[in-house]
Amino acid sequence: MSTWLLPCNPQYYNIDGVYKNLKTVDWKQSLVKVEVGDEAYIYVSNPVGAIVYKCVVLEIDKPEATIDDSQFHINSEAYGDYGRYMELKFVGEYHLPELSYSELKKNGLKGRVQRQISMNEELEKYVNSIIAQ
Repeated sequence: MSTWLLPCNPQYYNIDGVYKNLKTVDWKQSLVKVEVGDEAYIYVSNPVGAIVYKCVVLEIDKPEATIDDSQFHINSEAYGDYGRYMELKFVGEYHLPELSYSELKKNGLKGRVQRQISMNEELEKYVNSIIAQ
């Protein structure tokens, strides 16, 4: 099982609205090795700059989105047919300073969160320790 970090830009997508109104969401799948049952954390970029949501991967390699989240697109021009989606189920919401970008950088995050990445062991262990509190 792997753990992933997925970026979300709140200037283009109302992820808070999705979380409050939908239990699951189809997410662009650019990850090759993602599997059903993997965990995925959604990192919400500026002005939030932190991990806010935890999800579990329910389905992979969907050729099209089947969950209508269009009402949460702030800039519809930024969304198109990605050709491959994974279905995510929301399982947690966090508003903790320990999950901010600066804290993640101190605890294993390499670089910026601009694309979907696999969490390294150090980062995964840190995030899990914060969430378990």
